[in-house]
Amino acid sequence: VPDPIYVRNHDRTILVANKAFYKVFNKIESEVIGHKIAEIYSSKELKIISKSDKKGYSIGLTQRKLEKDHQTYLVRKGVFTSHEQKEYVVC
Repeated sequence: VPDPIYVRNHDRTILVANKAFYKVFNKIESEVIGHKIAEIYSSKELKIISKSDKKGYSIGLTQRKLEKDHQTYLVRKGVFTSHEQKEYVVC
């Protein structure tokens, strides 16, 4: 998949990410998996994420723009609930 994708849990720890995500953020897998998004995103981006998180948890899906290194990405975020009733955010 050419678009950056990741899955994180409710406490914002990244569980899975694809190669496109690593490329956009110039990270390797060990710098992403198991780490909180605060270690990846800037403080400005984190404020935007927090706003969309609140909206996403109430309606289940949000959309926003992310500008990174002169590229603009459309970010869609959805909340997934597992059969164990655990919530995950898919971005």
